[in-house]
Amino acid sequence: MADKLVKVQTLITLDYLALYSPLPSNYDFSEVENYIHISEKIDIEPILGTPLYELLLDEVERDEVTPEHATLLLQIYPLLGFSTVYNALPFISYNISQVGITRGHSENSDSIETKDVNYISNHLKSQIEVMKSLLKKFLDEHKDYYPEYYPDDRIVQCDCSNDCEDYQWIYDYYNGGTYDKYAWQRAVSEMRMRKFGPRPYQQLYTTRRYKMNLQ
Repeated sequence: MADKLVKVQTLITLDYLALYSPLPSNYDFSEVENYIHISEKIDIEPILGTPLYELLLDEVERDEVTPEHATLLLQIYPLLGFSTVYNALPFISYNISQVGITRGHSENSDSIETKDVNYISNHLKSQIEVMKSLLKKFLDEHKDYYPEYYPDDRIVQCDCSNDCEDYQWIYDYYNGGTYDKYAWQRAVSEMRMRKFGPRPYQQLYTTRRYKMNLQ
């Protein structure tokens, strides 16, 4: 008996995708279903932040969406609909089969040229960028209703007991102060040295010893 396939949970269903995407309502939306999760990771989660994004996923999966989050989802769906089509466009414009890549999916349909696909792609991208700005504006204006969302103007406070002076540039960066653009590379290099640096007292390999009680 074959194992049951597990589908990745997404914020939007195919019914809502048909309502908010630029594709015609009679389109077979299962053709682009695989690109929903990718689009959420590319365009949605970076705006919401992982805590708010995962909270929405959990509520949608349990079908227990709060009124505030339902309002937010209605702001997300137009962006997610266009983003899904944008990310799926190269694959729905061409047919990838065992014999290679061909244009179109039907023998009776006329295939468009590459320049036409590029025009549609660029148009979708420009609309996506506008909708991303509108979504961020909505969240910034209603941040009190979404405590898991952290807009750019919130101050990041350090509550650790360790000495953070070496990484002061992190707080300066997020709090609008001055910072060295090369500080990140130095911090990463320093952490890698601490993690992967030589350990002279750690024995990685030894030969087999048969007699350990030599006089």
